[in-house]
Amino acid sequence: MVVASNFSVADLYAWWSYNLTTEQGIREFYGGITALDEGNFRIESGTLSLYLDNTTSTNIRQLDNRRLYRADGAYPVLDPTTGGGGIDVVWRNQILISSGSTLTASDIRTELATELARIDVDVSSRSSHATPDLSSLATQASVDALPTLAEMEASNPLTSGTTPADIYAEFTSGSNADAFKADVSSLATQASVDALPTPLTAAEVNAEVDAALSDYDAPTKAELDSAEANIIAGQSGAVPSASDVADAVRTELATELARIDVDVSTRASQGSVDAVSVVVDAARDHSRAANNQTKTP
Repeated sequence: MVVASNFSVADLYAWWSYNLTTEQGIREFYGGITALDEGNFRIESGTLSLYLDNTTSTNIRQLDNRRLYRADGAYPVLDPTTGGGGIDVVWRNQILISSGSTLTASDIRTELATELARIDVDVSSRSSHATPDLSSLATQASVDALPTLAEMEASNPLTSGTTPADIYAEFTSGSNADAFKADVSSLATQASVDALPTPLTAAEVNAEVDAALSDYDAPTKAELDSAEANIIAGQSGAVPSASDVADAVRTELATELARIDVDVSTRASQGSVDAVSVVVDAARDHSRAANNQTKTP
C-alpha cells in the first residue's frame, strides 16, 4: 500500500473500508485488515501480505496514535521502500482504550476526599510570612564597635604581659590574702585536740566489764526449775476455758452472727421453691389460654 505523504491510520482505514465496496476491493482485499477497536488495526498477514510503501525520498510519519501492525509481528513497512524515504508508524505496543465514563467534578471530589479534608482551616488564618521585626538585632555599626582581638588581649591581665609574680602579689597583698583564703574558723585547733580525753587502755576496759558482770544477779538453777514447773502446770496464768474462747469468738463475729436472726428451718427449701414455680407457670398458662378464648370472636 503506497503512502506518499504524512497520514493517519484513521484516514487509511476509512479509505480501506470504502475500497471494500468496490469489485476489486471485495475480490482482492476482503479480510485483509481487522479493526479490533478504535485504536488497534491488525493486518491479517495470513490473508493479505500487506506492507506500507513510500515512493518518495522524503520521510513520512503517522499523524495519529492508532496502532497498525501485522498479525505475524513483522514490521508493516516495506524495507527498503521504493523511493528510499522512511515511514514512521505506530506498530509495536497495544493502544489502550478507556472504557469508563467521563469523570465529573463530584467524582474528582470523592477521589480527593482525604486530601481535601486536610484543608481544615482558612488559609488566611495561617502565617503570611511577613517581614520579621529585626529592630532587636545587631546593626553593622554595633558590630563594628566591638573590640578587636588585640584590644581584648591588651585589657586581659592574663594576656597583657602580666607575670606569675604579679598574680601572686595581687592575691597576697593587703587584705586580699584574707579575701581569697578558705574559712577555717570552724575547724579544730591544736588546743581542742589536746583537750580530748585519753583513750581507755585494754586493762581499763576489762576492769569495767568485770565490774558489770559482778553486778549482774543471774537466776539460780533452782529458780529456773521452779519457773519451768509453774509454766507446765499452768500456774503462771489461767488457761482459757471453752466458754471463754466461745465468748471471745462471739464478740469478734458479732456482726455476722447477728444476721442469723431466724431459724434456717423457717426458710423455703429448693424443693418447695421448684414446686411453687410449677404452680405459677401452670397458672400463667391457664390465664393466657383464658385470654385467648376471650379475644376469639
